[in-house]
Amino acid sequence: MHKNKRALALWLGLFFYLNLSLTAEPTAQLTTQEFFFKTGTLFVNDDGASYYRQTGLSLNQNNIFSLGLKIGEITSTLPLLDTSVSVLSGHYIIDTPEIGFNLTAGYFNHKDLNITIGNNHLFNEDGRGHLVSLKMPYNIGFFGITPFVFFCNASWKDGHFYWFFGKPKLSLLQVYGLNTSLELFNYKHNIGFYTLDANVDIVSNDYKHLFSSSLDAGLLSYKIEYNYSDIDFSGTIGWIYTKALLEGSLNTSNQLFPLFPYLFYNVNAFYNANAGFALFQLKHSVSILQFKYDLGIFHIFNNEGKLDINYRRKTLFGGGTFHEESIPDLKDLGFMLLVLDVSIPSMPIRESAFSMGIQKAFIVPWGYKDIFTIETDTLSLIKTVLKSGFSLRLSINL
Repeated sequence: MHKNKRALALWLGLFFYLNLSLTAEPTAQLTTQEFFFKTGTLFVNDDGASYYRQTGLSLNQNNIFSLGLKIGEITSTLPLLDTSVSVLSGHYIIDTPEIGFNLTAGYFNHKDLNITIGNNHLFNEDGRGHLVSLKMPYNIGFFGITPFVFFCNASWKDGHFYWFFGKPKLSLLQVYGLNTSLELFNYKHNIGFYTLDANVDIVSNDYKHLFSSSLDAGLLSYKIEYNYSDIDFSGTIGWIYTKALLEGSLNTSNQLFPLFPYLFYNVNAFYNANAGFALFQLKHSVSILQFKYDLGIFHIFNNEGKLDINYRRKTLFGGGTFHEESIPDLKDLGFMLLVLDVSIPSMPIRESAFSMGIQKAFIVPWGYKDIFTIETDTLSLIKTVLKSGFSLRLSINL
């Protein structure tokens, strides 16, 4: 069961990287060309590691216009998850005091995907997808409003999901959001609301429909920012709700697996949850160094769900009709996140400016002891804590 613990840490690490990655501070030059490189570990243990790297360049004009390109990769060599995902994206940004335009488009693909959960081995050939996001901030004096949209789709080649043939198909993932802001004195107040809709189907390798799933989620947050001298502080509190459904069936007509052991295998499931979170950020400068501290807390307050499985075995595999029912309970699960960051945001070198930063993330989970059994020695745990969640970034502005 400790492999499930590794999965949790891996996906939390991905979440932190995607949501808390940092960029170099802008320089005072009117026109700059920025080249940057980032790399770091997500999760490391004695069996393997997951890590990322990203490089890119951008052209910035008067801090108003920006055109850039990024190339990134996330790789995992863990027994639980063995794959590599590559991402190519570009952005076009116009940012004026009154109105802005931020367009990002990208393409991603991954190599063969191998997942091992207990005795179950899942394999899928490479997949690929596209994404696009758009933000358009509009400011009237001290008041601002920023609508946001995001779209993504993906498809995969043939897959082998343990004892049946199938593969996922992400027909559409979309996010709509709106953020409003109000600046008073040295304080900036932000209220944001975002909704997510996703439809993920499992189809056979010859594209016959097997399972349908849908996910609806929403996020409501309030953020306050305070800036004074060399000190920047922000605090965010928010609420998240999720609603997920899954239904479908496997049978002899939609399965090409030669040893498919069931006459039919029907699944019906739903899950709803509500969670709260808080994030506090403090940034200050001492001489040429800039220090940043992020403290985040996430907790599931209530949830309900049910998983119903009905199946009939073939005579060759024992025969019989069976019904299994389980109720997943994730209430009171949560974690605390602490991210420490030290950087040199700008160091003049002739007519250029160089910057670098080091970041370390720590995660403290709670409520998981009844779900996961951790089997590890103290020395291995210390190595994992020290090596995981470490990032390094470099950039130069010409």
